[in-house]
Amino acid sequence: MTFSLREVCQQLIPGLHALLGDKNLITVSVDVQLPDALVGIPDALIVNVQRVCTFLNELLINGIITIELIHRGTRDRCSSIGVEVSARGMRTDEDADVLVQSFLNPSHTDAKPATTLHATLAPDVIHIDFKLDYETPVVSEAQHQPFHNRTILIAEDNAINAMVFSSFVEEWGCRVDIVHDGLAAINWLKDRSADLVLMDIHMPQLDGISAISQIRKFNRDIPILALTASTMEDDLRASLQAGANENLLKPVSSSVLFTLLSRYL
Repeated sequence: MTFSLREVCQQLIPGLHALLGDKNLITVSVDVQLPDALVGIPDALIVNVQRVCTFLNELLINGIITIELIHRGTRDRCSSIGVEVSARGMRTDEDADVLVQSFLNPSHTDAKPATTLHATLAPDVIHIDFKLDYETPVVSEAQHQPFHNRTILIAEDNAINAMVFSSFVEEWGCRVDIVHDGLAAINWLKDRSADLVLMDIHMPQLDGISAISQIRKFNRDIPILALTASTMEDDLRASLQAGANENLLKPVSSSVLFTLLSRYL
């Protein structure tokens, strides 16, 4: 099966918070050089990240767990992904070294993990990493970049969300500009042209609904997709009444986004 790496990563954070609670901050970043489409089953990635984060979560209080996916190279359509998980914060146990070694080398009574983990410790940092290999699908240039040279404006104040959306559409051949509030989106569109706008509804300075309403005063044709985490009927109706063409519910899957881009580009 083919899966979207960035879609999987976008779903990691809410999944980890549901599993571990909110006592520690968890962030994830993806190397832009990593291909989005991979062949295989993402379970090895998800399970190992959950396993490492569950262990680190118990050692920290008000700490930060950082997950980084790094491109380790591609050979013969096989992409190597380095997964690095770092934990910073006050440890709850002075015997962290012993606990880490026990985690890396479980006793014979425990199920031996299929993926080899490595760890390094510093005074206030624990770093655990592992490597996974996935094939990349064979696609034609037309399949790989179906929206070649189309320009998309992303108005999104959350840097991770903006990165995920940008990664999706750049993979499909789009050119991307990113702004972080509604007023900046209006000013950008007054000076330049785009083929489509992804507009977050909740942003500082000027919210997305107000921005859409003002954009429609000088540009009634550009497709605008409203990004929202709300499923309330009044909120969804408000964005459409302001002039959005569609509502796009977060977390956004690449397949749904691709379908909507195909409709409007």
